[in-house]
Amino acid sequence: QPSAAAPKYRANRVQTIGELDQAAHMLQPKAGSDDDDSDIDFSLLTSVLCSMEQVTEGDEVWDPDQLWAEIKSELYREEEEREASLADGGDVVAAAASPATGG
Repeated sequence: QPSAAAPKYRANRVQTIGELDQAAHMLQPKAGSDDDDSDIDFSLLTSVLCSMEQVTEGDEVWDPDQLWAEIKSELYREEEEREASLADGGDVVAAAASPATGG
């Protein structure tokens, strides 16, 4: 009996901050137009905003296999800690925290 075809992975490209800035600049109204907001004082707003240096991060390549390995490792470590806690008599705390008991 034929089986369904495997789903195809399609990565969506995310725009860089530079591309977003350029697009935003293109959308800004020209001076003298009906949408001109040059008479609005934004100093209160801009005084509390973070600087570009504070919010800019370097590009980081994500390797799905490596991320999955890190997640699995962390889950195994947490499970081992939980089992060690139960072996040390921590089963009262674990039972109280379990959803079945409402804790």
